[in-house]
Amino acid sequence: MMKGLTASARQAINARLEGVGLSSAAGDIVFHLIPEEGGLSQEELCRRLGVGKAAVSRTVDALVSKGYTRREAHPKDARAHLVLLTDTGREAGARVAQAYGGVFGTLMRGISPEELAGMARLLERIRRNLAEGQPAE
Repeated sequence: MMKGLTASARQAINARLEGVGLSSAAGDIVFHLIPEEGGLSQEELCRRLGVGKAAVSRTVDALVSKGYTRREAHPKDARAHLVLLTDTGREAGARVAQAYGGVFGTLMRGISPEELAGMARLLERIRRNLAEGQPAE
């Protein structure tokens, strides 16, 4: 069920990002970079997005080639680079935020704050169960 919901949300995001020329994977990275004036490391992007280094690297490469992001040396880690939005990326970021906000609004339609809180608790319990790796009794 969750897989179908995730796929539907991805399709909705992709449809809204068509005009920006970004996929949902690229949109995810731009979305996470919007509030980060100092950029984020690729490792932090992997952690936040729950995807592997290769996927993030390919997507960042595509964003760099389109002029949406740039890489800079990490000031505290000589082995790492920071990914930052360019001016073009910031302009696209406004449209990305609007697309994600629209999809979120659609997702939340008819769901009360109490229902949302209950769902968050349930999903957290599921996450803990998976992390523990023990079958429920």
